[in-house]
Amino acid sequence: MNITGTFQHSYSSFRRLSMAALGKARFGMWISGGLILLLAVTTDAFQDSPVLYAAPLVIVFPELIAYLSWRQQRKILTEPVHYEINETELYTRAAHSESRLAWSGLTWVKSTKHGWLLKTGVMQVVLPRPAFSPEEQATIEAFLKTAPVKVKS
Repeated sequence: MNITGTFQHSYSSFRRLSMAALGKARFGMWISGGLILLLAVTTDAFQDSPVLYAAPLVIVFPELIAYLSWRQQRKILTEPVHYEINETELYTRAAHSESRLAWSGLTWVKSTKHGWLLKTGVMQVVLPRPAFSPEEQATIEAFLKTAPVKVKS
């Protein structure tokens, strides 16, 4: 299996992939921030409290992280990113960087609507679906299910 794909990142695609990486934690932050804000507004206990200012920050924190990450990586992602997948590794080449990720080094893989999240140690790598044709996406899905890696759904 040798699959190659190219993808041009934009802020919107980068944001979608970042939010997919956060998963359910994003919704937890929205709900907890909203509840704190509602509690602070409806009761006098939090009037002029730092909690009142922290609640909106909790709500927008995922968006802030996505934006700051994009600002940091946008120079690297100005040109299309080239992906090569074979039986042993994922090779990624961008304008100013390249990396190799061996399948044997993965902790788990999570398939999402926008891409695959590849977890290795403390680092997550996102492989975008639009970089590949539908047939190649099906091949990658089948390969990941047979790979010696835990697949999360």
